[in-house]
Amino acid sequence: MISRNSAVRYAETDKNIQQIGDELGVDYVLEGTVRWANTEDGSRVRITPQLIQVADDTHLWADAYDRVIDDIFEVKSDIAGKVIRALDVTLQGDEQRELDERPTDSIEAYQAYLGGIDLYGKIQYEDSTRMFDKAVELDPSFAEAWAMLCRVHALLLFMGTASSETLGEAENALERAQALAPEDFEVRLARGFYSYHGLRDFNRALKEFEAITLDFPNAPEALEALAYILRRLGRWEDSVAALEDSLALDPQNAFVLGQMAWTLRSQREFEKAMLYLDRAITVAPDHAFLYAEKSELLLVQGSVDAARSVLASAPVTQRTHYAWLEVYYYDRQWKELLELTESYPRDEHLDRVFSDLVAGVALLQLERIQEATGLLEAAARGLEDPRESDVSVGQPFLSTVYAHLGRPEEAVIQVRRAIDSRAGDASYAAQGEEIIAYVYALSGDVEAAADIWDHLLATPYEGALTVNQLRLDPLLDPIRDHPRFKALLEKYGEEG
Repeated sequence: MISRNSAVRYAETDKNIQQIGDELGVDYVLEGTVRWANTEDGSRVRITPQLIQVADDTHLWADAYDRVIDDIFEVKSDIAGKVIRALDVTLQGDEQRELDERPTDSIEAYQAYLGGIDLYGKIQYEDSTRMFDKAVELDPSFAEAWAMLCRVHALLLFMGTASSETLGEAENALERAQALAPEDFEVRLARGFYSYHGLRDFNRALKEFEAITLDFPNAPEALEALAYILRRLGRWEDSVAALEDSLALDPQNAFVLGQMAWTLRSQREFEKAMLYLDRAITVAPDHAFLYAEKSELLLVQGSVDAARSVLASAPVTQRTHYAWLEVYYYDRQWKELLELTESYPRDEHLDRVFSDLVAGVALLQLERIQEATGLLEAAARGLEDPRESDVSVGQPFLSTVYAHLGRPEEAVIQVRRAIDSRAGDASYAAQGEEIIAYVYALSGDVEAAADIWDHLLATPYEGALTVNQLRLDPLLDPIRDHPRFKALLEKYGEEG
């Protein structure tokens, strides 16, 4: 069975059943229409489903339902049951019970829940939280809504955009969900994501998702989560295998295609990564993050002009805005970089700090030292306030600011603190070491920097450093003629 994420992309397609079946790799397609109407006796829905065999376009089953909206769960169960019988499939007891269960008795709560799911899929997490809150307010016994509320709270915490109190909110939501339906698939997913995003306990999360994939082998979301955890643990081949399994069930999921590209890029398998990115962009040409990822992939291979060309055709969003900053940086366009920081979003604390940091670097290169120092010192003050930032998110920024202010010892201390705060995260530790190497390089300790780079260039980790980045980086100009640095570039040669 193919995931809804892939199937929904054909909602308004003009492709025929054979084309859809070939692209999804399926033998049968369930299609139909849904029409809504408001009548004197309330909202009604008319559904006309039909089951089609892809090979010869044979219609195996069709029906029509004209019901009040309150009957929607009954209709859903009836359609699924008839499709299963038409395909001559036998369900196990747990599967049949899951098919018959109503997630909630409140249609309004269910609509709020679906709205939250839609916003979650569009990466609008704050808005999705409000919809899930509304769903559980309308029906406090809605286990799946509590489960999603747990997940989004944990994810916001993981991303560093929520306060530490958010962990308690995630825990409370999970407790409510487990009290209502401890073995429900969505509740089990929430338990896994709470361990992963909320507690950052990757080994515990790994066990949770491994158990889910055994019990629900056709659940692409569980396989996807399993892949990300394996990546955190440095098990790269296993991560790629789990993503392949997820994509087999959800082949048109642009986000997962992008994550496969990122996983391969982190292993410096650039050609394979580009194939997945191009496939993702074909599936979702309006997703800006894919163009930003493609630009970054080209940059780390040393192709600045190609990266610029990709971004020129991309939708304009905060993510592509950030990608343009990278292009200007590597192309040494300091005035353009400075101008771009002036329009960079500053709604969130870390956005403001990042903007000040980048502007400070540009001003240093333009020899406007006093202005640069003022911005960098302001950024440092913002990050030094423990109320404003999670250590694991804010301290790497602070260390970079300190490095540019000529305070290398303090910079290294901040990175070490951040690494300690995420013990067990192999990629995060490597990213921290990358920052330390730059601190050493900026302070003139080339041997110490090169020792770290020599290890990192031979190690896969998320966003792994490439030798082409070292070649391009303008801040490394003062050490380009150092024998150790030249030997390092020669040792690793051309990548990809």
